[in-house]
Amino acid sequence: MSTPAAPEAGTITMFSTTWCGYCRRLKGQLDSAGIGYTEVNIEEHPDAATLVEQANGGNQTVPTILFPDGTIAPDARWVRDNIRTETLPIMGRVTCHRLMLTQLRGALQDVVDAGLASSLTTYDGCYVPRFIERNPENSISLHTWGIAIDMDAASNYRGIRGTMNPEVVKIFKRWGFRWGGDWRYTDPMHFELAALLDAPKG
Repeated sequence: MSTPAAPEAGTITMFSTTWCGYCRRLKGQLDSAGIGYTEVNIEEHPDAATLVEQANGGNQTVPTILFPDGTIAPDARWVRDNIRTETLPIMGRVTCHRLMLTQLRGALQDVVDAGLASSLTTYDGCYVPRFIERNPENSISLHTWGIAIDMDAASNYRGIRGTMNPEVVKIFKRWGFRWGGDWRYTDPMHFELAALLDAPKG
């Protein structure tokens, strides 16, 4: 079985096993609500099991849900243990992985200290569990684990040079981030955590 395509509008894909009581309960709730779904038993489809592991930190947690818009629902316990919402410089309230927040805060504060705060205007997401470009044929995005952030998306969309200030990029790289503007198919809004640091490099 190949990785399933996005469900049709009004339906979801539920990854399950035959022994999963939570899956049976969810199916009953979906049936009662009249919501269409396709059930995929991960014990019978190794590719589906791999997808579930990718979405849940290496665990085969079921039920895992794939929505029609290309988003996914990771394990609620993992989300509770790792995803945090805090108020940061410039961006205000952001929701990211707890391990990234210290470095993100440091980078944004350095942007402020460098007098560059006005060059960043919008926060466009960090923890957004989904496939890259919301397409299940692609890999699961690092946004699923809250270790990537998008900023100023309107002027920094994929495939263009964008307007991201080069000094802002340098600051984020010093704080252990990788910049999507360096990629062959550019994504200049995007910064992702590449290394865990206690202090900025250099």
